[in-house]
Amino acid sequence: MAVEQVVTFRLYVAGHLPNSSRAVSNLRAFCETQLSSGYSIDVLDVLENPDAALSESIFMTPQLVVQSGTGKHVLIGDLSDASRLAQLLADGP
Repeated sequence: MAVEQVVTFRLYVAGHLPNSSRAVSNLRAFCETQLSSGYSIDVLDVLENPDAALSESIFMTPQLVVQSGTGKHVLIGDLSDASRLAQLLADGP
């Protein structure tokens, strides 16, 4: 039996600023259209939880941290370029 790989997305945002809102929408749309299942999305607002962001060395938002079986990857920006996210998932570390 094959074990499905789970991809964990942690998106750091700064409140409801336009870039942060776009990043949340773009990530959800990407996951719904490109990944059938096997993913989780955690959105962390650095304005509400600055200590968590500092402990992860998050100094820019929006910032996406992707954790999968192939390692940890980071993308910064509103995630409007879905091909960049797809390439990151395809390449691995």
